[in-house]
Amino acid sequence: MIRPAKLPIALVGVIAVLGGTVAAAATQVESRITIRNTRPLYHGQVRSAEASCLASRKVILFRRAAGPDQRIGVDNGTSQSGAWKVWVGPTNLHSGDRFYAKTPSHRPPLAAGNVRCLRAKSATVDFGD
Repeated sequence: MIRPAKLPIALVGVIAVLGGTVAAAATQVESRITIRNTRPLYHGQVRSAEASCLASRKVILFRRAAGPDQRIGVDNGTSQSGAWKVWVGPTNLHSGDRFYAKTPSHRPPLAAGNVRCLRAKSATVDFGD
């Protein structure tokens, strides 16, 4: 039987041991995303100082709108170099349309270490510029 006075000491010891196994906080790495409105419409590059933050990034293309911006398309995985593209059909393009791209935060596979790639948003480009 454990005496009541020893129970709190035992719990402190268990908490201290378990606390040592908690993973260290992820290293947060800045990301940038570019957008171009030349063929193929639209494309760009995810850039980062951390190579593991380039590949397999989701990129979402938006059209600016009076209300909520419209989600136009998605590239579900950038190339190894961070390249992305979303094809926009001619029926979805109108003079004066403005587009931008976003990439959400991303955790590369565990082999890349404890890294968290931060989200990014591109500049806005006009259709026809």
